[in-house]
Amino acid sequence: MAALCIGSVEHWFQWGRRMSTRLHAMGFPSGWTPQMLRHIDVLSASRSKLVGAAKGNYRVWRSKDGAELWFHYPRRPLRDRLSSKVDPVMPEPLRPIAVTPFHRGLSSIPIRIGRYLSADRLNPLEGSCMAWLPPPVVGGPQQAMVLELAPYGLQPLRTPPHDTTAQIVCFSHRVWSFDDAAGYIRQTPSNRRIQRGSISPITEADVPEVELTYGQSPITLGLMTGTVRRAIRYVNPETRDPYYWFLLETRGGAIDVIANPAHVDGDISEGHVAQVCGSFLARLAGAAV
Repeated sequence: MAALCIGSVEHWFQWGRRMSTRLHAMGFPSGWTPQMLRHIDVLSASRSKLVGAAKGNYRVWRSKDGAELWFHYPRRPLRDRLSSKVDPVMPEPLRPIAVTPFHRGLSSIPIRIGRYLSADRLNPLEGSCMAWLPPPVVGGPQQAMVLELAPYGLQPLRTPPHDTTAQIVCFSHRVWSFDDAAGYIRQTPSNRRIQRGSISPITEADVPEVELTYGQSPITLGLMTGTVRRAIRYVNPETRDPYYWFLLETRGGAIDVIANPAHVDGDISEGHVAQVCGSFLARLAGAAV
C-alpha cells in the first residue's frame, strides 16, 4: 500500500516549496519545515470539515475572519490484482495531495470566461480559467488573466465562453504602498511601473526583487496597482501571526488582497496607492461552498 500513499512526506515537501508563499500571506510560516508539515496535518485531520465533490473530497478549514484552506482528497480507482476489477471508492489518503488557500472578502467583478484550464492532470480538484476582466477605460480592450478557481471541484462550470461574476483574491508576495500617485511613479522602478489601476500578467523573471518560495510553477503571477479602499489587520487563529486584508480599487474592479506584514513596504492605509505582486484566485458566483 505504500505506493498508493499519494500524500507522502516527499510529495508534501515538493508541493510545499512552490505553494507556501501563498499560505505565508495569510499568516502561516513561509518555510516548508517538518513543523509546518505537522501543523498542516493537524489542520487537515482534526480542525476541518469534510465537503464532498463529484471528483473527490475536500476538507475545509475556516477562520471566523474569512480565511480558508481547502485540502484536496481526489478519489482514485483501486485495481484488484486478481480480478482486474476497479473499485470506484478509495479511502482518503493519510495526507491530502494539495491545498488551496482562499479568503472571503468584498470583491464582486463581472468577468467573461473563455476557457477552463487544468493545472494538474493527476488532481481533478485543482484547475483554473482564462478570463477577461472589464476594460480599464471606456471603449478599451478587456484585461485577460488566468484565475485559479478555489475550490475548483465545487465551481459552477458552464460551457465557455460565458459571462459571470467572481470574487477575486490576490495572495500577495510583495506589496509597496505610497501616499499618492506621484509617490508611486517617483519611487517605483521601471520594471514594475505599470499604469495606475491596471493589472498585468508577469513571470518570475520580471520581478527579480520579489522573493518566491517556489519556481517553475503553473500558478498565475500578476502585478497590479490601485487605491486602497478598506484595510483590516487580522490575526491567524492557528499561528497567532498577523496578516492584512485590504480592498484594492483597480480600473477593472475592486480586488481583495491578502498580505503578510513582513512583505509590505509602506503604509496601506485607506486612500493610499498600492502596488501588489501576487497570485490570483477566484470563486465564481453560484459556487456551492
